Amino acid sequence: MTYRTVQRLADAPTPEFLFQGQWQNRRTKLDDFRPYLHKRWAEGCTNAWTLWEEIKTHGYTGAYGAVRAYLQPFRATPTAPATRPPSPRTVAGWILTHPDTLPESERLKLKSVLASCPELALTGHLRAFGKMLTQHLPPAYAQRLQDIYFKDGGTRADHLEVEFTDIDYIDVSF
Repeated sequence: MTYRTVQRLADAPTPEFLFQGQWQNRRTKLDDFRPYLHKRWAEGCTNAWTLWEEIKTHGYTGAYGAVRAYLQPFRATPTAPATRPPSPRTVAGWILTHPDTLPESERLKLKSVLASCPELALTGHLRAFGKMLTQHLPPAYAQRLQDIYFKDGGTRADHLEVEFTDIDYIDVSF
């Protein structure tokens, strides 16, 4: 490099100041087709090859690479990644958890899922059944049921035959 080139680079106040010369603001073959490219991009056509073929039919004689390079900054706009929906296992856990013990953030997520999926509207019946089991069976029945149902340190009793005709309360704990 010559002394003058180095001096010009060193004296430049900003890098943009160096972008002066014969190549700046020069017309290209693509200039006449830029409004069309913008319109088609806004319509959702983001394939550079398709757009290049379309403007070729309108008289564009330039190369595909120029179209691709012109459209590249449009792609560079970062978009926020879509959040993944909760898994079925997670939603089932929310549904089966007592509403009072469910954290507020998960309660809001469950509300959102229930609003967006009408098939899950039946979860109200499941919660009502859980409420019936946990709030309406007398403690004596619950203790007797636990004694009969489990024996030998929590293993299930063999040939269990229990019948309640008037159930008021069951305490189910996990």
